[in-house]
Amino acid sequence: PFPYVESGHVGLYPAGYPVLSYGDIGPFVLVMQDALISLGFSEVKLDGFFGHETAKGLLRFLDCYNVSPQKLCDHSVWQALTLHATGCGGLL
Repeated sequence: PFPYVESGHVGLYPAGYPVLSYGDIGPFVLVMQDALISLGFSEVKLDGFFGHETAKGLLRFLDCYNVSPQKLCDHSVWQALTLHATGCGGLL
């Protein structure tokens, strides 16, 4: 895997997606936001910023699908998001 650096932390590209945490910005945050919106867990404006509203949507998603609650989008979260959001009409 290739290292990925954003907002001072290093993550790895699990299945092509970086580890994201609160405060991150960029196109992968847009993909996560779009998936959360498509699944009905967030009404955040697509802005590419992992802020408070995105974190709330992520926590609602994690709670619904029994994924460990965290304010981090890591490999397990990307796996669950792509499993449930693929084909919902969003970016996945």
